[in-house]
This record gives sequence, C-alpha cells and structure tokens, in this order.
Amino acid sequence: MTTQLSRRRLVQGLLAASALMAIPFKALARDASAFQASDLEVALQKLFGDSAIQASDAIDLNVPEIAEDGRFVNVKVKTDLPDVKSVTLLVEANPNPLTARFMIHEGMQADITTRIKMGGSSNVHAVVETAQGVFSTFKEVKVTLGGCGG
Repeated sequence: MTTQLSRRRLVQGLLAASALMAIPFKALARDASAFQASDLEVALQKLFGDSAIQASDAIDLNVPEIAEDGRFVNVKVKTDLPDVKSVTLLVEANPNPLTARFMIHEGMQADITTRIKMGGSSNVHAVVETAQGVFSTFKEVKVTLGGCGG
C-alpha cells in the first residue's frame, strides 16, 4: 500500500476544493449588495426577489421600547415556524437598513440573540425565510442617542 500523493491527485483535489469554496461566495455576493442598499424595499428585493412577504404572529421579536444608546440595541428573535432558512434584521431609518442576516441550518430552531446599531428611532423588522415562504414582523424602538454616526 502506497501513501504517496501524485501531483495529478494533488491538483485534482485542490481544484475540487476551490470549486466547492466558490459556491457559498456566490450566495454571499447577493447579500453584499443587499447590505449596501440604502432603502428597505431595495434590500428586501435583493434578498428575497419577488417573494411575497407575509406578516406573521408566529415570529417573536423582542426589542426594547426605548434604547438609551443606539450603538447597542439588544434584539431577540424566535420562531416556531417550520423549515426556517434564514432570519434577517432590518432597521428602517439606518443609512443601510439591512443590519444582520443569520442562516439557519436544517433541523435547527431559529432562536437569535444579538445586538444591532440604530441611527435613530425606527421600526425594527425581523424577516424569516422558510421553505413555505417569507414572513415578517416589526416593532418600533425609540432611540435617545443614535449609534450610526449620530
């Protein structure tokens, strides 16, 4: 039994690995343009295309009514919707509304806790993409000190 690696096998392995690595970056390119969008509707279009976004009570969005410092706003999103693919957070009044996007692996429960920046008082949207469609909810947060250069 020989354990030597031929040059041909090495090159084949490297090519296969680089091809597999390129797949996620194509998906990230779509997200990059959405993160650069300066309008809520444009960001949603770039992420979800023409998919109808339905309001849902099945998404629990927990944000403070008043945030004293927009640089650190606690957000918790939880849903029992089945087959969740992603959870996306958007802040309407931010210069770039798309604030965070979390990809959920198959079989995992969508339960996100994070902090976001808010430039001022605004609606915070949680958008949940599932195998059955795209669902959303929002809540207003009043910010006393802006966190996006304010």
